[in-house]
Amino acid sequence: MAPKAGTRWIVAALLSAVLACAWVAFAPALRDTTGELVVDQSGRMVAEYDNETFIQAYGAWVLLLLPIPIALAATPLARDRGTRTCALCGGALAVLALVASFSAGLYYVPSALLLLTGAGLAEWTSFKQSL
Repeated sequence: MAPKAGTRWIVAALLSAVLACAWVAFAPALRDTTGELVVDQSGRMVAEYDNETFIQAYGAWVLLLLPIPIALAATPLARDRGTRTCALCGGALAVLALVASFSAGLYYVPSALLLLTGAGLAEWTSFKQSL
């Protein structure tokens, strides 16, 4: 049985969400706003900033929020890969990315766009077959 149209886009959205979650959890993406003043090698006073991960900055409870985008991206694969499921999950992920855009939300925009593209491709294919 051949996969439904848009399945590759949904898988790409899931991989994008997993990579974004890994990046948010483990990569130093936040920069300390108040740096310490230190003396560099030439004797000048410079501000030294620390980079932190989201877990270091906000605590381990952030790990409870990270699976939400993965679950939204995986739902169309677990269900019927239909247009409605893809569009609802892609829209919910886009709203989540917009609401959280000042922290980690922008990392999830590619995943939302891939889900919405998969939904559009599945709808276009079913429309083309009905002609």
